[in-house]
Amino acid sequence: MMPKGQLRPGLRKVWGVVSDEAYAELVRFQAERGLPNLCQTVGTAIGEWARTRCSGVQNPSEELAAGGGP
Repeated sequence: MMPKGQLRPGLRKVWGVVSDEAYAELVRFQAERGLPNLCQTVGTAIGEWARTRCSGVQNPSEELAAGGGP
């Protein structure tokens, strides 16, 4: 059991200042996923972004322009 206030191994706390447009997208993402707060929303969004980067697709529109994708 982790002491109160400590994250499980392999997790890091992250946050920052964002534009109004980015904030609006986070709120929309939060509603789409049914997430309870912005902290979990940011964590989920960054996790999805990281998985997309690891799979090699950094800009889906470039993939479509090159003839890939759906």
